[in-house]
Amino acid sequence: MQVQNLDKSLIIADLAIIAGLICVLVPVAWSFRSSMLQQLDRAEQERESHPADLRAGSRMRIIIPKLKLDAVVVEEVQESDLDKGPMHLAGTPRPGLSGNCCIAAHREKWFRRLDRLTAGDEVVIEVGAKSYTYLVTGGRVVRSDDASVLASTDEPVLSLITCTGIPYFGSGAGRLVIRAKEI
Repeated sequence: MQVQNLDKSLIIADLAIIAGLICVLVPVAWSFRSSMLQQLDRAEQERESHPADLRAGSRMRIIIPKLKLDAVVVEEVQESDLDKGPMHLAGTPRPGLSGNCCIAAHREKWFRRLDRLTAGDEVVIEVGAKSYTYLVTGGRVVRSDDASVLASTDEPVLSLITCTGIPYFGSGAGRLVIRAKEI
């Protein structure tokens, strides 16, 4: 009888170890995959024959010095593109144009410290050889279904959007939105 209880205890211990490894390795694998996709986008950006070309298809890059973030911005085609890096939301203007340019990213990888931005912090968006500088004006948390953060504006602004849930385990009920004004 004691041998059977010992066997069951060992099986339970082994299962607990396996479950723990899965909880640790899944986020690591997801982060590694995102990094690889971002590197592929960077390589593609460097291969472009006309980096000064500012047409709609030109690559964008986001640089946030305070967060030490420098990443290629992908264009939204489908929601899964968000795994490749920060994503320019379809239907919002590109930098330099009047309106609300919206860029969303996963909090776990790209925007993990977005909540540290405060008024006056700098965000730079590069499009081809042209650079646009924005200063943060503030931030707020909205419900995940609040589309007002995507609303157009008369002046060029930038909205950075990320989720507020528990990292790696769901998107949460809210979205952190950081708003910045072009200077």
